[in-house]
Amino acid sequence: MRFSLDQLQMLVTVAQAGSFSAAARRLGRTQSTISAAIANLEADLGVELFDRSTRIPALTAAGQKLLLEAEAVLERCLALEGHADSLTEETEPSLTLAIEVPYNTVMPVLCEFEQAFPYVDLIVRHPVYGDVAGMVQKGEVEMGIAFSQPEYPREVEFQQLGKLIMAHVTHP
Repeated sequence: MRFSLDQLQMLVTVAQAGSFSAAARRLGRTQSTISAAIANLEADLGVELFDRSTRIPALTAAGQKLLLEAEAVLERCLALEGHADSLTEETEPSLTLAIEVPYNTVMPVLCEFEQAFPYVDLIVRHPVYGDVAGMVQKGEVEMGIAFSQPEYPREVEFQQLGKLIMAHVTHP
């Protein structure tokens, strides 16, 4: 690789801050360090990223395009770090659910789950014949969300989550 993540971070910070000296203050570096890193990045990439002909450096057309790429690379790096951190915290890497109730009833909770655990893969299975308890018993899923049944197998624990009122509708 011809460039470093540190150089990409400096590029993004200079673009956001509007100057090399403001970026240096944000990053806790010297202005000359930032200038040298950007100059080296330009040399490594073979394009001019900033127009330095005025007092305030402005991104060139190539700089604007590569800034978007740099931001995307840094965002993916942050996601990688977050994912690695979640694995070191012994968070389960995935959770498999069987859901037989209408999805719109559980989507708010699943969205909250995603916010709280962004790196846990949530796998949702829809039981073919409504046998959610059987899927839990067989270990095919870790948890099931289903309509209440008159009897549950003793090996399966259950908790009522709420009530869903359904109406029977038919053509006259």
